[in-house]
Amino acid sequence: MWVMKLIVILFIPFFFFILLFLLSLFFAENYATMDSSDSSFECGFESNFISRIPFSIQFFSMSVIFLLFDLEVIILLPLITSQVDFYIKCFYLSLIFFILLMGLVLEWFDGSLEWTK
Repeated sequence: MWVMKLIVILFIPFFFFILLFLLSLFFAENYATMDSSDSSFECGFESNFISRIPFSIQFFSMSVIFLLFDLEVIILLPLITSQVDFYIKCFYLSLIFFILLMGLVLEWFDGSLEWTK
């Protein structure tokens, strides 16, 4: 008997939300959209300037490379100074730094680091 009560208790809010959703769809359909409200300026004048600031991909790539190498120097290189497993840490950190350096050389020869093209 308690299962039926639980089903009824769970069904009533579910039915209420479905009914509320269907009513909102029914009433929302009566509103007409205006073409001018879809544009960025509702006054009717066309804009003569670009509304967003142009973004330089070269600047973004240079900043990502700077952050990558800066974080590598700040976080990874001080680990070499610890005395436990010095040679193993030095090898792995040198390997990580070498992979990053090869990526930098690849971007350099690819021309991705050129400021103007």
